[in-house]
Amino acid sequence: MAHDDAQDADEITERPEATEDFWDEIGIDPVEISMPGKSGLTLRHYRVIEVIPGRPESVEEELDEDYTGPLDERDTTVGPDEDEEEDDVEVEPEEREDVVFLSQGENLLLFSSAEALATFVQSNEKHSFSEIEAFTKARHKITTELLVPSDDDHYELDLVVKNLRGGPDVWDADLIISAGEIARDVAQACDLTEVSTALAPGSPLDELDDALRKGGFWARRRMRKLGTETVSIGWRGVIGKIATITEVRD
Repeated sequence: MAHDDAQDADEITERPEATEDFWDEIGIDPVEISMPGKSGLTLRHYRVIEVIPGRPESVEEELDEDYTGPLDERDTTVGPDEDEEEDDVEVEPEEREDVVFLSQGENLLLFSSAEALATFVQSNEKHSFSEIEAFTKARHKITTELLVPSDDDHYELDLVVKNLRGGPDVWDADLIISAGEIARDVAQACDLTEVSTALAPGSPLDELDDALRKGGFWARRRMRKLGTETVSIGWRGVIGKIATITEVRD
């Protein structure tokens, strides 16, 4: 699955319209991720979830902040004033976009071939997609022939650091921007706080991303100020963190 530097974009298999329609209908995308020594196919799903602002996940979690004794000795009663206040204040849930990758436990799963991925999703193994309704209804229809990523869903993290080391004059905007997009998604899905921080607004890697998107004289000037070493080290750290939670299966 690893990419060669000389691979031409025209070599990427074009997806039939029926394949496009299949993935669009269930809201899931097959993606290919290449990292140094680790490359393969996985699945990604974007969804909208509702979050209640400021609400703890459970009563026990809220109580744990102030009490460390046995659960049965906790005072879980709510005073009259607090009860009235809760009844009077209606908090509206907020919608937030969430992303899920095919994973088990803390590991992002990549498959070395379409055949291996098709076999896995049609098995009864539990994983992060097991509770996604669209997936459970369609998983037995996912065949090797359907597991073709779109042109935009090939991510070459293995080429990023090498490209950056060449200096601003040869930096590949499409390569680096797409790498940032997949890295942010993986960081969110797999709770990689250090990766999210490295790519957060105002960070050197985010400044690089912004400059590459804008282009032009002032953007090139900003990129030169960032420095080749700074962005190369930053991206090497990001890729290393992602690699530590990635498992490749044959």
